[in-house]
Amino acid sequence: MKFISFTSLMLILFLNIHATLHAQEVDPTFAMVETDRARYGPADSIRFTTTFTNPPVDAKLVVIYRHLNTVIGADTLLLPQADSYSWTWLAPSADFRGYLIEITLLIEGGISDWATIAVDVSSSWKRFPRYGFISKYGYMDSTGTDNVVSNLNRFHINGLQFYDWHHKHHMPLKGTPENPASSWKDIANRTNYLVTVEEYIAAAKRYNMKSMAYNLLYGAWSNADADGVSSTWRLFRDQARQEPWMLDFPDSWAADIYMVDPSNPDWQEYLFEKTLHVFQALDFDGWHVDQLGNWGTMYDYAGQLVDIGGAFEPFLVNAKSFLNVDLVMNAVNQYGQSGIAKSPVELLYTEVWEPHNSYADLVGIINDNLEFSDGTLNTILAAYMNYEQSGSPGVFNTPGVLFTDAVIFAAGGAHLELGEHMLGHEYFPNENLAMNEELVSSLIHYYDFLVAYENLLRDSLVVS
Repeated sequence: MKFISFTSLMLILFLNIHATLHAQEVDPTFAMVETDRARYGPADSIRFTTTFTNPPVDAKLVVIYRHLNTVIGADTLLLPQADSYSWTWLAPSADFRGYLIEITLLIEGGISDWATIAVDVSSSWKRFPRYGFISKYGYMDSTGTDNVVSNLNRFHINGLQFYDWHHKHHMPLKGTPENPASSWKDIANRTNYLVTVEEYIAAAKRYNMKSMAYNLLYGAWSNADADGVSSTWRLFRDQARQEPWMLDFPDSWAADIYMVDPSNPDWQEYLFEKTLHVFQALDFDGWHVDQLGNWGTMYDYAGQLVDIGGAFEPFLVNAKSFLNVDLVMNAVNQYGQSGIAKSPVELLYTEVWEPHNSYADLVGIINDNLEFSDGTLNTILAAYMNYEQSGSPGVFNTPGVLFTDAVIFAAGGAHLELGEHMLGHEYFPNENLAMNEELVSSLIHYYDFLVAYENLLRDSLVVS
Protein backbone atom coordinates (compact mmCIF):
# COMPACT_ATOMS: atom_id res chain seq x y z
CA MET A 1 0.00 0.00 0.00
CA LYS A 2 1.04 3.62 -0.55
CA PHE A 3 1.31 6.09 2.30
CA ILE A 4 0.76 9.78 1.76
CA SER A 5 0.38 12.67 4.18
CA PHE A 6 -3.22 13.77 4.65
CA THR A 7 -1.98 17.36 5.06
CA SER A 8 -0.08 17.12 1.79
CA LEU A 9 -3.15 15.89 -0.04
CA MET A 10 -5.23 18.73 1.37
CA LEU A 11 -2.59 21.19 0.15
CA ILE A 12 -2.48 19.59 -3.31
CA LEU A 13 -6.26 19.81 -3.52
CA PHE A 14 -6.35 23.44 -2.43
CA LEU A 15 -3.57 24.56 -4.79
CA ASN A 16 -5.03 22.76 -7.79
CA ILE A 17 -8.50 24.18 -7.27
CA HIS A 18 -7.16 27.64 -6.56
CA ALA A 19 -5.20 27.58 -9.85
CA THR A 20 -8.23 26.31 -11.75
CA LEU A 21 -10.54 28.95 -10.33
CA HIS A 22 -7.96 31.68 -10.97
CA ALA A 23 -7.80 30.60 -14.61
CA GLN A 24 -11.54 31.11 -14.86
CA GLU A 25 -10.98 34.83 -14.27
CA VAL A 26 -9.86 35.15 -17.91
CA ASP A 27 -12.61 36.68 -20.04
CA PRO A 28 -14.82 33.60 -20.54
CA THR A 29 -15.19 32.06 -23.95
CA PHE A 30 -15.73 28.45 -22.91
CA ALA A 31 -19.29 28.02 -21.70
CA MET A 32 -18.82 24.30 -21.00
CA VAL A 33 -16.36 21.48 -21.59
CA GLU A 34 -17.82 17.94 -21.47
CA THR A 35 -17.05 14.30 -22.13
CA ASP A 36 -19.55 11.79 -23.44
CA ARG A 37 -19.15 9.27 -20.60
CA ALA A 38 -18.42 9.20 -16.88
CA ARG A 39 -15.99 6.28 -17.22
CA TYR A 40 -14.10 4.73 -20.13
CA GLY A 41 -12.44 1.41 -20.75
CA PRO A 42 -8.81 1.14 -21.85
CA ALA A 43 -8.37 2.15 -25.52
CA ASP A 44 -11.93 3.54 -25.71
CA SER A 45 -12.61 6.55 -27.91
CA ILE A 46 -13.29 9.59 -25.73
CA ARG A 47 -15.38 12.38 -27.18
CA PHE A 48 -14.87 15.91 -25.88
CA THR A 49 -17.20 18.81 -26.61
CA THR A 50 -16.54 22.48 -25.96
CA THR A 51 -19.38 24.97 -26.05
CA PHE A 52 -18.58 28.66 -26.51
CA THR A 53 -20.32 31.77 -25.22
CA ASN A 54 -19.55 33.32 -28.62
CA PRO A 55 -18.36 31.49 -31.74
CA PRO A 56 -14.59 32.08 -31.96
CA VAL A 57 -13.11 33.36 -35.24
CA ASP A 58 -9.73 32.23 -36.62
CA ALA A 59 -9.12 30.22 -33.48
CA LYS A 60 -7.55 26.93 -32.46
CA LEU A 61 -7.46 24.67 -29.45
CA VAL A 62 -4.25 23.40 -27.91
CA VAL A 63 -5.03 20.29 -25.88
CA ILE A 64 -2.58 18.70 -23.44
CA TYR A 65 -3.28 15.23 -21.99
CA ARG A 66 -1.64 14.47 -18.64
CA HIS A 67 -1.40 11.53 -16.27
CA LEU A 68 -0.36 13.11 -12.98
CA ASN A 69 2.70 15.23 -13.88
CA THR A 70 3.50 13.44 -17.14
CA VAL A 71 2.39 14.78 -20.52
CA ILE A 72 1.24 11.77 -22.55
CA GLY A 73 -0.17 13.50 -25.62
CA ALA A 74 -1.15 16.75 -27.30
CA ASP A 75 -3.40 18.03 -30.08
CA THR A 76 -3.65 21.31 -31.95
CA LEU A 77 -7.12 21.68 -33.46
CA LEU A 78 -8.28 24.35 -35.93
CA LEU A 79 -11.75 25.56 -35.01
CA PRO A 80 -14.63 26.34 -37.33
CA GLN A 81 -16.73 29.37 -36.48
CA ALA A 82 -19.42 27.55 -34.51
CA ASP A 83 -21.12 27.48 -31.11
CA SER A 84 -19.50 24.16 -30.21
CA TYR A 85 -16.72 21.83 -31.28
CA SER A 86 -16.08 18.14 -30.65
CA TRP A 87 -13.03 15.94 -31.05
CA THR A 88 -11.94 12.48 -29.95
CA TRP A 89 -8.94 11.06 -28.15
CA LEU A 90 -8.06 7.40 -27.88
CA ALA A 91 -7.72 6.42 -24.23
CA PRO A 92 -4.40 4.83 -23.25
CA SER A 93 -4.37 1.06 -22.86
CA ALA A 94 -3.48 1.18 -19.16
CA ASP A 95 -6.39 0.32 -16.86
CA PHE A 96 -7.48 2.28 -13.76
CA ARG A 97 -5.88 5.64 -14.56
CA GLY A 98 -7.04 9.22 -14.14
CA TYR A 99 -6.13 11.93 -16.61
CA LEU A 100 -6.22 15.72 -16.64
CA ILE A 101 -6.90 17.42 -19.96
CA GLU A 102 -5.83 21.05 -20.32
CA ILE A 103 -7.56 22.99 -23.10
CA THR A 104 -6.30 26.39 -24.26
CA LEU A 105 -8.19 28.56 -26.71
CA LEU A 106 -5.87 30.62 -28.90
CA ILE A 107 -7.16 33.54 -30.96
CA GLU A 108 -4.65 35.45 -33.10
CA GLY A 109 -1.84 33.72 -31.26
CA GLY A 110 -2.97 34.89 -27.83
CA ILE A 111 -4.69 32.98 -25.01
CA SER A 112 -8.39 33.77 -24.96
CA ASP A 113 -9.47 31.18 -22.42
CA TRP A 114 -8.28 28.06 -20.63
CA ALA A 115 -10.14 25.12 -19.09
CA THR A 116 -9.57 21.65 -17.72
CA ILE A 117 -11.54 18.43 -17.53
CA ALA A 118 -10.73 14.97 -16.19
CA VAL A 119 -11.12 11.47 -17.59
CA ASP A 120 -11.40 8.16 -15.72
CA VAL A 121 -10.15 5.14 -17.68
CA SER A 122 -11.28 2.15 -15.61
CA SER A 123 -12.77 -1.14 -16.73
CA SER A 124 -14.77 -1.39 -13.47
CA TRP A 125 -16.53 1.28 -11.43
CA LYS A 126 -15.59 -0.32 -8.11
CA ARG A 127 -11.97 0.84 -8.22
CA PHE A 128 -12.86 4.54 -8.16
CA PRO A 129 -16.58 4.79 -7.33
CA ARG A 130 -18.32 8.16 -7.51
CA TYR A 131 -21.90 7.67 -6.40
CA GLY A 132 -24.93 9.84 -7.15
CA PHE A 133 -28.66 9.30 -6.77
CA ILE A 134 -32.08 9.51 -8.40
CA SER A 135 -35.09 10.07 -6.15
CA LYS A 136 -38.14 11.19 -8.18
CA TYR A 137 -40.00 9.08 -10.73
CA GLY A 138 -42.98 11.16 -11.80
CA TYR A 139 -43.71 10.92 -15.51
CA MET A 140 -40.67 12.02 -17.57
CA ASP A 141 -39.64 11.41 -21.15
CA SER A 142 -36.14 10.61 -22.35
CA THR A 143 -35.24 14.29 -22.70
CA GLY A 144 -36.02 14.98 -19.05
CA THR A 145 -34.11 12.00 -17.70
CA ASP A 146 -31.15 12.68 -19.98
CA ASN A 147 -30.93 16.26 -18.72
CA VAL A 148 -30.53 14.98 -15.16
CA VAL A 149 -28.03 12.25 -16.00
CA SER A 150 -25.97 14.37 -18.40
CA ASN A 151 -25.56 16.94 -15.63
CA LEU A 152 -24.28 14.22 -13.29
CA ASN A 153 -21.96 13.06 -16.06
CA ARG A 154 -20.12 16.40 -15.88
CA PHE A 155 -19.24 15.50 -12.30
CA HIS A 156 -18.04 12.06 -13.52
CA ILE A 157 -20.65 10.25 -11.38
CA ASN A 158 -20.27 6.57 -12.34
CA GLY A 159 -22.96 4.96 -10.20
CA LEU A 160 -26.56 5.93 -9.38
CA GLN A 161 -28.59 4.85 -6.37
CA PHE A 162 -32.27 4.67 -7.41
CA TYR A 163 -33.73 5.66 -4.05
CA ASP A 164 -37.35 4.57 -3.37
CA TRP A 165 -37.93 3.69 -7.00
CA HIS A 166 -39.92 0.58 -6.04
CA HIS A 167 -43.42 -0.40 -4.95
CA LYS A 168 -43.55 -2.38 -1.70
CA HIS A 169 -40.30 -3.10 0.12
CA HIS A 170 -41.15 -6.80 0.31
CA MET A 171 -42.44 -6.81 -3.28
CA PRO A 172 -40.45 -4.13 -5.12
CA LEU A 173 -41.81 -4.86 -8.60
CA LYS A 174 -45.51 -4.30 -9.13
CA GLY A 175 -46.83 -6.73 -11.72
CA THR A 176 -44.82 -9.57 -13.20
CA PRO A 177 -41.41 -9.66 -14.91
CA GLU A 178 -43.20 -10.27 -18.19
CA ASN A 179 -45.80 -7.55 -17.60
CA PRO A 180 -44.69 -4.98 -15.01
CA ALA A 181 -47.18 -2.33 -13.97
CA SER A 182 -46.95 0.99 -15.79
CA SER A 183 -47.11 2.88 -12.47
CA TRP A 184 -47.32 2.23 -8.74
CA LYS A 185 -47.44 3.93 -5.35
CA ASP A 186 -44.32 3.94 -3.20
CA ILE A 187 -44.22 4.04 0.60
CA ALA A 188 -44.83 7.82 0.61
CA ASN A 189 -47.83 7.38 -1.71
CA ARG A 190 -45.99 9.01 -4.59
CA THR A 191 -46.87 7.72 -8.07
CA ASN A 192 -43.77 6.27 -9.75
CA TYR A 193 -43.78 5.51 -13.48
CA LEU A 194 -42.16 2.52 -15.14
CA VAL A 195 -41.19 4.54 -18.21
CA THR A 196 -39.32 7.06 -16.05
CA VAL A 197 -37.32 4.35 -14.29
CA GLU A 198 -36.57 2.71 -17.65
CA GLU A 199 -35.46 6.00 -19.22
CA TYR A 200 -33.19 6.79 -16.27
CA ILE A 201 -31.56 3.37 -16.53
CA ALA A 202 -31.11 3.81 -20.29
CA ALA A 203 -29.55 7.24 -19.79
CA ALA A 204 -27.20 5.89 -17.14
CA LYS A 205 -26.00 3.21 -19.56
CA ARG A 206 -25.33 5.80 -22.28
CA TYR A 207 -23.00 7.60 -19.89
CA ASN A 208 -21.50 4.35 -18.53
CA MET A 209 -22.95 4.71 -15.04
CA LYS A 210 -24.12 1.77 -12.94
CA SER A 211 -27.80 1.73 -11.95
CA MET A 212 -28.41 0.36 -8.44
CA ALA A 213 -31.92 -0.54 -7.30
CA TYR A 214 -32.43 0.59 -3.71
CA ASN A 215 -34.25 -1.53 -1.12
CA LEU A 216 -34.03 -2.60 2.51
CA LEU A 217 -32.79 -6.09 3.30
CA TYR A 218 -35.41 -6.66 6.00
CA GLY A 219 -38.41 -4.43 5.35
CA ALA A 220 -42.01 -5.62 4.93
CA TRP A 221 -45.11 -3.44 4.77
CA SER A 222 -47.73 -3.80 7.48
CA ASN A 223 -50.02 -5.71 5.10
CA ALA A 224 -47.25 -8.01 3.84
CA ASP A 225 -48.94 -11.16 5.18
CA ALA A 226 -51.38 -10.87 2.28
CA ASP A 227 -48.37 -11.21 -0.06
CA GLY A 228 -46.92 -14.28 1.65
CA VAL A 229 -44.66 -12.70 4.28
CA SER A 230 -45.23 -14.59 7.53
CA SER A 231 -45.55 -12.55 10.71
CA THR A 232 -43.37 -15.23 12.34
CA TRP A 233 -40.41 -13.81 10.39
CA ARG A 234 -40.63 -10.46 12.20
CA LEU A 235 -38.14 -9.00 14.64
CA PHE A 236 -39.14 -7.84 18.13
CA ARG A 237 -37.57 -5.59 20.74
CA ASP A 238 -38.74 -7.88 23.53
CA GLN A 239 -38.88 -11.65 24.01
CA ALA A 240 -42.64 -11.58 24.60
CA ARG A 241 -43.35 -10.26 21.08
CA GLN A 242 -45.19 -7.22 22.42
CA GLU A 243 -43.03 -4.64 20.65
CA PRO A 244 -42.28 -5.34 16.98
CA TRP A 245 -39.40 -3.45 15.40
CA MET A 246 -41.13 -1.14 12.96
CA LEU A 247 -41.21 2.32 11.42
CA ASP A 248 -44.46 4.15 12.11
CA PHE A 249 -45.17 6.47 9.18
CA PRO A 250 -47.82 9.22 8.88
CA ASP A 251 -51.35 8.17 7.96
CA SER A 252 -50.89 9.82 4.56
CA TRP A 253 -48.24 7.24 3.67
CA ALA A 254 -49.06 3.86 2.16
CA ALA A 255 -48.08 1.66 5.13
CA ASP A 256 -45.77 1.19 8.07
CA ILE A 257 -42.66 -0.96 7.69
CA TYR A 258 -41.99 -3.97 9.93
CA MET A 259 -38.50 -5.43 10.13
CA VAL A 260 -37.99 -9.14 9.61
CA ASP A 261 -35.05 -11.36 10.51
CA PRO A 262 -32.47 -11.04 7.70
CA SER A 263 -30.89 -14.35 8.74
CA ASN A 264 -34.19 -16.24 8.33
CA PRO A 265 -33.75 -18.56 5.32
CA ASP A 266 -37.44 -18.39 4.43
CA TRP A 267 -37.30 -14.59 4.29
CA GLN A 268 -34.13 -14.69 2.20
CA GLU A 269 -35.71 -17.07 -0.28
CA TYR A 270 -38.82 -14.90 -0.48
CA LEU A 271 -36.99 -11.57 -0.89
CA PHE A 272 -34.38 -12.89 -3.31
CA GLU A 273 -37.13 -14.27 -5.54
CA LYS A 274 -39.02 -10.96 -5.49
CA THR A 275 -35.78 -9.07 -6.14
CA LEU A 276 -34.94 -11.38 -9.05
CA HIS A 277 -38.20 -10.25 -10.65
CA VAL A 278 -36.81 -6.70 -10.60
CA PHE A 279 -33.74 -7.69 -12.60
CA GLN A 280 -35.82 -9.75 -15.02
CA ALA A 281 -38.07 -6.77 -15.74
CA LEU A 282 -35.61 -3.87 -15.57
CA ASP A 283 -32.01 -3.44 -16.69
CA PHE A 284 -30.62 -2.48 -13.29
CA ASP A 285 -26.98 -3.40 -12.68
CA GLY A 286 -27.25 -4.15 -8.99
CA TRP A 287 -28.90 -3.84 -5.62
CA HIS A 288 -28.20 -1.04 -3.16
CA VAL A 289 -29.01 -2.82 0.10
CA ASP A 290 -30.14 -0.59 2.95
CA GLN A 291 -30.46 -1.07 6.72
CA LEU A 292 -31.48 1.14 9.66
CA GLY A 293 -28.43 0.86 11.89
CA ASN A 294 -28.08 -0.45 15.42
CA TRP A 295 -31.41 -0.20 17.29
CA GLY A 296 -30.27 -2.37 20.14
CA THR A 297 -31.18 -5.93 21.15
CA MET A 298 -33.60 -7.77 18.87
CA TYR A 299 -35.40 -11.12 19.13
CA ASP A 300 -37.07 -13.40 16.63
CA TYR A 301 -40.61 -14.79 16.92
CA ALA A 302 -39.39 -17.63 19.16
CA GLY A 303 -37.76 -15.19 21.57
CA GLN A 304 -34.22 -16.01 20.46
CA LEU A 305 -31.60 -13.27 20.32
CA VAL A 306 -30.77 -12.23 16.73
CA ASP A 307 -27.36 -10.86 15.75
CA ILE A 308 -28.53 -8.33 13.16
CA GLY A 309 -25.11 -6.91 12.30
CA GLY A 310 -23.63 -10.37 12.05
CA ALA A 311 -26.33 -11.40 9.56
CA PHE A 312 -25.25 -8.93 6.88
CA GLU A 313 -22.26 -10.83 5.53
CA PRO A 314 -24.02 -14.19 4.99
CA PHE A 315 -27.09 -12.38 3.62
CA LEU A 316 -24.94 -10.63 1.00
CA VAL A 317 -23.08 -13.83 0.13
CA ASN A 318 -26.41 -15.59 -0.47
CA ALA A 319 -27.80 -12.61 -2.40
CA LYS A 320 -24.79 -12.61 -4.71
CA SER A 321 -25.13 -16.34 -5.32
CA PHE A 322 -28.86 -16.07 -6.05
CA LEU A 323 -28.95 -12.84 -8.07
CA ASN A 324 -25.42 -12.51 -9.49
CA VAL A 325 -25.59 -8.69 -9.65
CA ASP A 326 -23.50 -5.88 -8.21
CA LEU A 327 -24.11 -5.30 -4.50
CA VAL A 328 -23.57 -2.24 -2.32
CA MET A 329 -24.72 -2.10 1.30
CA ASN A 330 -25.20 0.86 3.59
CA ALA A 331 -23.39 0.53 6.92
CA VAL A 332 -25.28 3.07 9.03
CA ASN A 333 -22.66 4.61 11.33
CA GLN A 334 -20.45 1.62 10.45
CA TYR A 335 -22.92 -0.92 11.86
CA GLY A 336 -21.88 -4.32 10.52
CA GLN A 337 -19.22 -2.82 8.23
CA SER A 338 -16.46 -5.26 9.15
CA GLY A 339 -18.64 -8.14 7.92
CA ILE A 340 -19.93 -6.24 4.91
CA ALA A 341 -16.31 -5.63 3.87
CA LYS A 342 -15.75 -9.39 3.66
CA SER A 343 -18.82 -9.94 1.48
CA PRO A 344 -19.03 -9.61 -2.33
CA VAL A 345 -19.76 -5.86 -2.45
CA GLU A 346 -18.44 -3.34 -4.97
CA LEU A 347 -17.52 -0.66 -2.45
CA LEU A 348 -18.01 0.33 1.19
CA TYR A 349 -20.79 2.82 1.89
CA THR A 350 -21.29 4.55 5.22
CA GLU A 351 -24.21 6.76 6.20
CA VAL A 352 -22.71 9.14 8.75
CA TRP A 353 -24.58 10.17 11.90
CA GLU A 354 -23.74 11.26 15.44
CA PRO A 355 -21.39 10.82 17.17
CA HIS A 356 -19.24 11.04 14.00
CA ASN A 357 -19.49 14.81 13.90
CA SER A 358 -15.93 15.92 13.11
CA TYR A 359 -13.78 16.02 10.00
CA ALA A 360 -11.42 13.64 11.78
CA ASP A 361 -14.32 11.19 12.12
CA LEU A 362 -14.83 11.23 8.34
CA VAL A 363 -11.16 10.43 7.79
CA GLY A 364 -11.35 7.74 10.48
CA ILE A 365 -14.29 6.01 8.80
CA ILE A 366 -12.48 5.91 5.47
CA ASN A 367 -9.34 4.52 7.10
CA ASP A 368 -11.35 1.93 9.02
CA ASN A 369 -13.00 0.79 5.79
CA LEU A 370 -9.62 0.38 4.12
CA GLU A 371 -8.51 -1.77 7.03
CA PHE A 372 -11.72 -3.83 7.03
CA SER A 373 -11.23 -4.61 3.33
CA ASP A 374 -7.44 -4.97 3.41
CA GLY A 375 -7.18 -1.94 1.17
CA THR A 376 -9.30 -3.44 -1.62
CA LEU A 377 -12.51 -1.38 -1.37
CA ASN A 378 -12.97 2.37 -1.59
CA THR A 379 -15.52 4.32 0.41
CA ILE A 380 -18.59 6.41 -0.30
CA LEU A 381 -19.85 8.60 2.56
CA ALA A 382 -23.49 9.62 2.75
CA ALA A 383 -22.92 12.68 4.95
CA TYR A 384 -25.86 15.08 4.77
CA MET A 385 -24.76 18.69 4.53
CA ASN A 386 -26.59 21.45 6.44
CA TYR A 387 -28.96 18.78 7.76
CA GLU A 388 -30.49 20.96 10.46
CA GLN A 389 -31.54 23.52 7.83
CA SER A 390 -33.09 20.94 5.46
CA GLY A 391 -36.57 21.23 6.98
CA SER A 392 -37.29 24.47 5.15
CA PRO A 393 -36.19 26.19 1.91
CA GLY A 394 -32.70 27.64 1.85
CA VAL A 395 -29.24 27.47 0.29
CA PHE A 396 -26.32 25.18 1.07
CA ASN A 397 -23.34 26.72 2.80
CA THR A 398 -20.77 26.75 0.01
CA PRO A 399 -17.58 26.89 2.12
CA GLY A 400 -18.90 24.12 4.38
CA VAL A 401 -19.70 21.81 1.49
CA LEU A 402 -16.38 22.45 -0.24
CA PHE A 403 -14.29 21.94 2.87
CA THR A 404 -16.13 18.71 3.69
CA ASP A 405 -15.52 17.44 0.15
CA ALA A 406 -11.86 18.46 0.38
CA VAL A 407 -11.51 16.37 3.55
CA ILE A 408 -13.32 13.35 2.10
CA PHE A 409 -11.47 13.47 -1.24
CA ALA A 410 -8.06 13.99 0.35
CA ALA A 411 -8.69 11.01 2.64
CA GLY A 412 -9.43 8.79 -0.36
CA GLY A 413 -13.23 8.72 -0.24
CA ALA A 414 -16.10 10.16 -2.26
CA HIS A 415 -19.29 11.88 -1.15
CA LEU A 416 -22.85 10.86 -2.02
CA GLU A 417 -24.31 14.32 -2.54
CA LEU A 418 -25.39 14.86 -6.15
CA GLY A 419 -28.61 13.78 -7.84
CA GLU A 420 -31.49 15.81 -9.27
CA HIS A 421 -30.47 18.18 -6.47
CA MET A 422 -27.82 18.25 -3.73
CA LEU A 423 -28.54 15.94 -0.81
CA GLY A 424 -29.24 17.41 2.60
CA HIS A 425 -31.52 14.80 4.20
CA GLU A 426 -31.82 11.03 4.58
CA TYR A 427 -35.14 11.17 2.70
CA PHE A 428 -33.56 11.74 -0.68
CA PRO A 429 -36.54 13.48 -2.38
CA ASN A 430 -36.12 16.37 0.10
CA GLU A 431 -34.82 19.28 -1.98
CA ASN A 432 -35.41 22.21 0.37
CA LEU A 433 -31.79 23.34 0.09
CA ALA A 434 -30.39 24.53 -3.22
CA MET A 435 -26.88 25.08 -4.60
CA ASN A 436 -25.85 28.54 -5.70
CA GLU A 437 -23.85 29.10 -8.90
CA GLU A 438 -20.56 29.37 -7.03
CA LEU A 439 -21.04 25.97 -5.43
CA VAL A 440 -21.98 24.29 -8.72
CA SER A 441 -18.97 25.76 -10.51
CA SER A 442 -16.59 24.87 -7.69
CA LEU A 443 -17.85 21.30 -7.42
CA ILE A 444 -17.14 20.72 -11.11
CA HIS A 445 -13.49 21.55 -10.42
CA TYR A 446 -13.47 19.44 -7.25
CA TYR A 447 -14.77 16.38 -9.09
CA ASP A 448 -12.32 16.95 -11.93
CA PHE A 449 -9.58 16.91 -9.32
CA LEU A 450 -10.97 13.73 -7.72
CA VAL A 451 -10.81 11.94 -11.09
CA ALA A 452 -7.59 13.40 -12.48
CA TYR A 453 -5.65 12.49 -9.34
CA GLU A 454 -7.51 9.31 -8.40
CA ASN A 455 -4.28 7.32 -8.50
CA LEU A 456 -2.88 9.49 -5.72
CA LEU A 457 -6.07 9.90 -3.76
CA ARG A 458 -7.72 6.48 -3.91
CA ASP A 459 -5.36 3.84 -5.25
CA SER A 460 -4.68 1.49 -2.29
CA LEU A 461 -4.05 4.38 0.05
CA VAL A 462 -3.72 4.47 3.79
CA VAL A 463 -3.77 8.07 4.96
CA SER A 464 -1.32 8.88 7.76
